[in-house]
Amino acid sequence: MIDRKVSRYYNAIAHIDQQHTSTSPDLLRRLAEVFVRHSVHDNFGVFLLHRHGSVAPDSVMVHTRDDPDTDVCVEEKLGMRAISPCSFLSNTRDEFLPFEYETPPRAAVACLPSAAFLVELGNFLWDQQLQNVFGLCTVSPLESPWIEKVVGEKGDTVATRSLQSISTRDGDQGVHDDRVGRSQEDLDIFESRAAGKTSLMRPRCMHSEITPEGKGSQLKTSRPLTFEFFTH
Repeated sequence: MIDRKVSRYYNAIAHIDQQHTSTSPDLLRRLAEVFVRHSVHDNFGVFLLHRHGSVAPDSVMVHTRDDPDTDVCVEEKLGMRAISPCSFLSNTRDEFLPFEYETPPRAAVACLPSAAFLVELGNFLWDQQLQNVFGLCTVSPLESPWIEKVVGEKGDTVATRSLQSISTRDGDQGVHDDRVGRSQEDLDIFESRAAGKTSLMRPRCMHSEITPEGKGSQLKTSRPLTFEFFTH
């Protein structure tokens, strides 16, 4: 079952009008290096933690894609349909809690993040006091940014793909970066995503692993990481 306190977690996130949106390029780069070092940057990304409204008890924000280029996020009462988590916040240094969901549930990602990645990411966020600024989400490799617009007064949103695409540069093979053992281009692509955090443009969720019966909603670094498929 989904934690019924998820609305409390969501409502504690800073509203978009109050959220901190200035982070140094050096911090963004170091954050990107964590993802690239663990080879999870094709499936996972960061985005600016924010909300546009509040959700009622026993309700969650659910993303739906009726077509590949449109993402509609609305508040739904738990139990309306099958959903799976797609956006997570760092509750403690070794725990990430889901706070937004999607439907229909996605197929399993090619490579789930390791406990070592979550430990390093959690420690980085808390050491830099960014645990309330950045969230973790699932993405597709080289996915283009999205432009998110608020619809109505309840905080529902509609996101569409921007004309700017995140892709490799023609003829550029990348420069090897010895600090992380990955290409400079990987870092540049990740930074392009991270730079989209400021308000409207951010990577959007694409995948999560499905298990038949979700027994909880926490991603713990002390055990093998799974995303859980929830029916209500």
